[in-house]
Order: sequence, then C-alpha cells, then structure tokens
Amino acid sequence: SGEWREAWLWSSDILVVMLLVLWMARGAKIREFIPMLFLLFLLPSLIAHPSATAFWRVIKIAEGLALLAYIRQRRYWLVEALARPRMFVLILSGLLLNAIAGLLQFTLQHDLGFSRLFGESPLAPAGSGVAKFISEGGAVIRAYGFTPHPNILGALLASGLVLVGFLYIFRGVSSGSGYSLKRQQEELVRGLILFVLVLGLLLTFSRVAWVAALAGLAALITLVLLFRALRKPYASEVLRLAIMAGAVVLILTTALWPFLASRVDVTLAQEQSFSLRGFYAEEAVALIGEHPWTGVGLGGFVDALETRNPEIPQWSVQPVHNVALLLAAEAGLLAMGAYLVAFVVLVIGSLRKLRETRDPGIAIASALALSLAVIVLLLSLGDHLLWTSQQGSLLMWITLGLML
Repeated sequence: SGEWREAWLWSSDILVVMLLVLWMARGAKIREFIPMLFLLFLLPSLIAHPSATAFWRVIKIAEGLALLAYIRQRRYWLVEALARPRMFVLILSGLLLNAIAGLLQFTLQHDLGFSRLFGESPLAPAGSGVAKFISEGGAVIRAYGFTPHPNILGALLASGLVLVGFLYIFRGVSSGSGYSLKRQQEELVRGLILFVLVLGLLLTFSRVAWVAALAGLAALITLVLLFRALRKPYASEVLRLAIMAGAVVLILTTALWPFLASRVDVTLAQEQSFSLRGFYAEEAVALIGEHPWTGVGLGGFVDALETRNPEIPQWSVQPVHNVALLLAAEAGLLAMGAYLVAFVVLVIGSLRKLRETRDPGIAIASALALSLAVIVLLLSLGDHLLWTSQQGSLLMWITLGLML
C-alpha cells in the first residue's frame, strides 16, 4: 500500500508541466483556467487534514485540471487533427508495446526484466502482491505490461480499442470520395492492432476493463447509428467494425476459454475480489458518516482503513474501489458532489452538441469523447485507478477535457 501513501513523480508529469508552461508562455488567459475552481471544494479537507500526502494530491489534481483546461482550449485543433491518423501513431504504438509485453508476461509467467528501463513490476507466480488467479489448480499471473497493475493496463487497452474503433469509422474505405487503396491498407493495419489490443485486454483478466471496453465500443457504434450527422457518412464503416470486433472477440475468447472461465465462472458472493470490494465500500460509508464535510484527508483512506482494521494483511490495505466513494471519504460530500455534477453536465453537453451539429467531424469527435466517458464511468464504479494511478488519472482528465 506504499504507492498510495507516497509522492510519485512520473516522466509524464514533466511532459504535462512543460506543455502547460509553453501554453502560458504563448498567452493563455486566466478565464481558460476556470476548471481549476474545483480545487475550492478540496480546501476544507486540506485545512482540516493537512499532510504532505494531501498537499501532493492537491498538486496532482491541479495538474490534471490544468491539462483538462488546455485540451478544452485546443478543442478546434483536436477536431482538425482527427483527419491525420499519424497523430495517433505514438498513442497506439505505446498501447501495442504494453499489450505485447503483457502477452509475453502471461506466456512466460514471469516479468521480462525491464524493471529499471520501463519500471516493469517484478512478477512471479509465488511473488507477494502479484495479481494472479487460480486456473486448473495452479496460480496464473495476469498481464501487467509496463503498468503497475493489470487493471490499469486493462483500462488503457479498453480506451485504445475505442480509439481504434473511432479511426476505423472515421477513416473507412468508403468515406469521403469513395474507395481508396491507402485507406484499405490502413483498415487492415487497424484490424491487426485491434486483434492485438483485444488479446492484451483479455490477458489482463480485468473484468471491469472487459465490461468497460464492450460498453465503450457499443456506445460508439450506437451513437453513430443513432444520430443523423453520423449515420449517413459512417453507417457502413460502423457495421463492418461491429462484425470485425465481434469476430475477433469470439475467436480469442474461444482460444483462451480454459483461462477465462476461471474469471467468469465464479460465485460472486464468495469470490475474494468481490467480497473485498464490499468491505472497502462499507468502510468508506462509515468514514463518510464520521467526516461528511472534510473527509479523512486526501490520500488518507488507506491509513484510516488500517487504523480501523489493524488485523488485516498489508496486501489488502487498499483504497475503496469506487471513485465517488473514495473522493467523498477523503475530501467530503461537497467534493464528491461537484465531481459528479461536472461529469453529468459534460455528458449532457456532449450529447447536445452531437444532436445539434451538422459537421460530421465535430459529431464523431463528440461520439469519441462520450464513448471514452462510458469507459471512465464504468472504471470509476469498479476501481480506484482513475484517482490513484498516474495512467488512470491522465485518462480521466483527458476524457473530461475532450467532452468540454
């Protein structure tokens, strides 16, 4: 549980700060930082429970809000960038690298030895704190990639699948002026990428990420078929995407079923991860009842949990697996309410934009943002990674910025 009690500086933090400094040097206006007002809802908790961890958490949240503001200010540039698939090469390359690393970890059942170079987690079937499950009488390591946990890798790959689906639709072979050999080649490459990402996602054995990925792709397909601005230009592409994605999922789930069955055929009331989630939720509700307006302090949930339950093993001292409950327990009900209201308002605004626009580019960008929002929503209901991990928080803030 040390990762939730310590300050971590990531290379991506440095990149984000450099980006924001460059933005301000080019004349960013004060009014563009309106999202930073969310920090006001955290002040009661910070004043009542000051600590180094709490101050660091506020700095990290401020960084995320500033990134959100930057994406909002650059929204027109982002829409224009959608027509340039090379803009997404770096993102998809990183996801592919993680998916392939996860496949090798699962095949070898140990880490790849890149702990110093890429920060890979040390993995072994008998290792303490390693995410694994029992299949056919033996322990099986789940795929980590170069992330701290399989659920985080699953969240990134789920989002990557929606991104690939978006590119498949937006750059379809019948888009624009008609059939293009170049677009056909792009579609074949994207089909291969989708296959690798689905394989990597399945090998994380993250059920919440599985559900989020299916819901995100379903949302993207449904939005394209539902709204007129998207249905006319993209209907054929979205149907091909649905067929291809369905075939890939069917082939891979059939091939991996002996392992997948161990994660699917469980008695929910007795399976450890579900019972622990229930325990964390009960503890969060109890803490909210004791500190409804200030919480126990930002980053203080694990300490409060251990204080209330000194007998539980260290590996089970974790944040509650629900972002809203975690925010309420650590920062109070007002902070949780502000977060939920903002999320709902952004979803409604994106739906309104999608309904009113006649521009297919703006419409497909809104559909992408809403599909990612579905993933973020489901992940926030079943895990804490969007609030406690670097990769998860970047996913959350970027998604909220796209909806703006």
